[in-house]
Amino acid sequence: MDGRMRIGDLILGNAYQRQDSILDRHISRDIPIPAVPEVQIALEAAVEEIYGDDNSLMRTGTVLSTADRNWEWHTPRDLWNWLRGSTAAAVDMESSALAANGYRYRIPYGALLSVSDLPLHAVPKLPAQAQAFYSNSKQAHVMCAVRAVESLAEDPERLRTRKLRRTMGEVPFR
Repeated sequence: MDGRMRIGDLILGNAYQRQDSILDRHISRDIPIPAVPEVQIALEAAVEEIYGDDNSLMRTGTVLSTADRNWEWHTPRDLWNWLRGSTAAAVDMESSALAANGYRYRIPYGALLSVSDLPLHAVPKLPAQAQAFYSNSKQAHVMCAVRAVESLAEDPERLRTRKLRRTMGEVPFR
């Protein structure tokens, strides 16, 4: 969403904004879904290991999830009205639902997105370009997740984070 972003840049979700209506019955949209710092640190280290220390490649920011599969085809005016007031760095369809469910069940979560198109900057995702993008970026992106999980598995106690603590009356499993 930032004008400096390029195809292939990475967005590490540091907050999640839900406009997808997926879990509204179980967790209010008004409840902020925070990032899990330990997962963030592991993902940042993995990105540096896999991609090198190019600091311009990755940004952190809010990930906004929508249920509108065709959101990028709205008029520019409608898009800006929709996003006004949002601090979103990226829009997708699933990260916030995954984060909300992780938050709900106290399972560590994180999202590392790769910019595949720039619809707000008049760069739509065309089929041939999309195929080339996914072919070229898939392995490195997946390896970041694998390295982060391996790192966290070395010391699972790190995942006992205050972000996932329960309230006094809450049962461990529902």
